[in-house]
Amino acid sequence: MMANQDLMDDGLLGKYLAGETNEAETEQVQQWLLRRDSSNGETHQREFERLQQIWETSTLLKSPAAPVNTEAAWQKLKSQFTIPTVEPISIESETRVLPLKRKNFWPAAAAILVIFGLSWFMFTSLGKDKLLVATATEQTFEQRLPDGSTVVLNRGSQLTYPENFEKGQRVVQLRGEGFFDITLNPSQPFIIEANGTTVRVVGTSFSVRAYDANVRVAVRTGKVLFTAMKKEVALVKNQQASFDSASHTIETTAHLNPNIFAYKTGKLIFEKTPLSEVVQTLNEVYHADIQLLNERIRDCQLNVPFDTNESLDTILKVIADSFQLQIRRNGHQITLDGNGC
Repeated sequence: MMANQDLMDDGLLGKYLAGETNEAETEQVQQWLLRRDSSNGETHQREFERLQQIWETSTLLKSPAAPVNTEAAWQKLKSQFTIPTVEPISIESETRVLPLKRKNFWPAAAAILVIFGLSWFMFTSLGKDKLLVATATEQTFEQRLPDGSTVVLNRGSQLTYPENFEKGQRVVQLRGEGFFDITLNPSQPFIIEANGTTVRVVGTSFSVRAYDANVRVAVRTGKVLFTAMKKEVALVKNQQASFDSASHTIETTAHLNPNIFAYKTGKLIFEKTPLSEVVQTLNEVYHADIQLLNERIRDCQLNVPFDTNESLDTILKVIADSFQLQIRRNGHQITLDGNGC
């Protein structure tokens, strides 16, 4: 009798996994899961979980547009296997009935279901292009895209794009910062998705900064549409806009700081630039944490050009010498202090 309690109809398990059992059948399966197998003292839960994992894997891989007849699939699987009968045997004059065990067909079942799912996956994926990823770590990196457009990625940035763009539009995803030079194609807009915002263009050059939830767009040539939280602004040459995630607002700035493109041009241009703005630019370009300790030096104006291949230490020394400032370091933080200009 115990052996019979250990058994569960495979067809019923298949219906249970497919969510097709009625209330009574569901209760029957759940009670079976709680019983202990007389052969090893364990519940049937572990055995069921193996089957469930196989079934879910095949479900994830199959095409949603072509549903599978779960009952037919299960019956086809079950027909591949047989359950042997067991006769009582005598060992040392003690007669025991070996517990009825089903043949261990899980590896074969796994193979059949996974192959079945993979077949659907391969069939429905024909014609779909794989995604490629371009990454810049410690140095900037230039990547040419399938349509001939180019992007220069700043340090710590990543771009995901398809091997070939679809006919209707060209869509990429950006994390970090990138300067885009987009090939003109009015019939196929170029769309950049960055931290919940989108930048839509046809043919232009511009920079997108999206290291965190606050996203900035600066246009060098052409025109772009910048959208965030159902708000949209149009930007043209020498305009920039920033999305503030805290206030859910987009702020447009008429004055474009040319140093926004420094990671692309390799040039930092400071012409009568307040030291407060110089420090902000250096923090962005070098991913640094520079602070001014004295309000009197904030408005000191710097007139020095730099190349971005120069080290931050070299640039800071030039600034310190120009205004007689003291440089102090505390871990990653750098402070500038002095009597003013």
